[in-house]
Amino acid sequence: SIEQGRELLKEIPLPETKRIIIGVRPCEARGLTLLDKVFDPSTSSGDYKDEPYLNNRKRSILVGLGCTKPDTSCFCASLDGSPVDSRGMDALIFDLGGEFVIEIISDIAREIFGNTGRGLAEEETKALESAKEKAKESLKFKIRPPSSEAMDAIFEDSYWGRISQACVSCGICTFLCPTCHCFDLVDEQRSRLRCYDGCAFSDFTEEASGENPRPTKRERYRQRVYHKFDYFKKNFGENLCVGCGRCIRHCPVKINIAEIVDRAPLTQ
Repeated sequence: SIEQGRELLKEIPLPETKRIIIGVRPCEARGLTLLDKVFDPSTSSGDYKDEPYLNNRKRSILVGLGCTKPDTSCFCASLDGSPVDSRGMDALIFDLGGEFVIEIISDIAREIFGNTGRGLAEEETKALESAKEKAKESLKFKIRPPSSEAMDAIFEDSYWGRISQACVSCGICTFLCPTCHCFDLVDEQRSRLRCYDGCAFSDFTEEASGENPRPTKRERYRQRVYHKFDYFKKNFGENLCVGCGRCIRHCPVKINIAEIVDRAPLTQ
C-alpha cells in the first residue's frame, strides 16, 4: 500500500473465527504438541514465537477419532503414543461398532458436547476400555528408538549411503508428515507466502554462492533421520516422530524409516 507517497508492507490480519476439526487421529494431535515446542515458547525452552501458528492453534477445536484398526505400518506405541491417545485434543471419539463414545477433555468441548448423548453404564465403560486395549494390542510393528549417543557414533557410517540410494527425493514423506515443519518464504505477485520445504530436496541447503553442505542424498536422508530421532530430542526431550507410518505407506520406492532407524548399526 502507499501512504503519503511511501510504499509500505502490511501484515494480513489473522483470522479470528473459531473452527472445529473433526476426525483428527491421535498421531496428528500429538504431532501438534511437538510442533508447539518449536513455535510456542511458552511450552518449551524455545524462543521463537510464531503468531500465525499460535492463532490457528487458539481458534481450532480438535475432535479426535481413535484408531480401532491401526494400519500395519503404524508404530506409534514405540514412540510413547497410542491408537487412543487424547493428547492435544479437546475431545476424542471412539467407535464401539454401532455407536460412538465421546471422551470430553477440555472445557470448551464440555460446553459443546456436555448436553449431548448420555453417560456410559458400567458394562459400556468396560467395553470401551476393552476396545481400547485391543486397539493397542493390534499394533504389531514395533521399533526401538536409538539413543543420542548411538546416533552420534554412526554419523559418518557408510550405512547412510546405502539406505539412501533408493530415495527419489520426491518429498512425499515431508508433505504427509504430521511433524515436518521446515518452510521457505516465496514472493508471488504482491504476497509473501510461507511454503513447505524439505530436507529431501537438493536445493534445501543450497547457498546463494552455489555451495551446498548436503550435496548428495546420503547427507540429505541422514538429516531427515537425525532431525526426527536425534536433534529434536536433544533440544526438546522427545523424538520428532509420532509413528503414524504415512511416509512408509506412501513412499513410491517403499523406504521404511522405522526399519532404517531400528536396524542402524550400534543403535541397540
